[in-house]
Amino acid sequence: YITLCREVHVVDKAANSEDTVSKEARTCAMKANMDAAQAIELDPTFGKAYYRRGCAVLGMAPSASRSKEAIYWLETALSGRASGGKDGIVLPNAMRHEVSNLLDYAKQRLDVMTEVAIPDPDACKQQ
Repeated sequence: YITLCREVHVVDKAANSEDTVSKEARTCAMKANMDAAQAIELDPTFGKAYYRRGCAVLGMAPSASRSKEAIYWLETALSGRASGGKDGIVLPNAMRHEVSNLLDYAKQRLDVMTEVAIPDPDACKQQ
């Protein structure tokens, strides 16, 4: 599931769309999310499960709430240490860079989802 989640955001030039995701890929992302949730439930100290859940959430249909959720899971994963963090989460040092990169992507995606058009004061008319 995780492999498909990583391939979810593919530009489909034939459909001339910015971000087309197949139904199969989104289904796999949902299954990956459920698998990661179960892994967290079975072992709350397993840092990779938090990372995988963040990946899976980003693989679902884009929205601001999913971006926020992914940020939460990825930050939780990063709170772990190789020997166990203050909350007991264990995340191998080799994964820290990858988790950080995905966290940056999730934050960028949240910014895009929540961007608001700021009106030009010169173009505004007083009523």
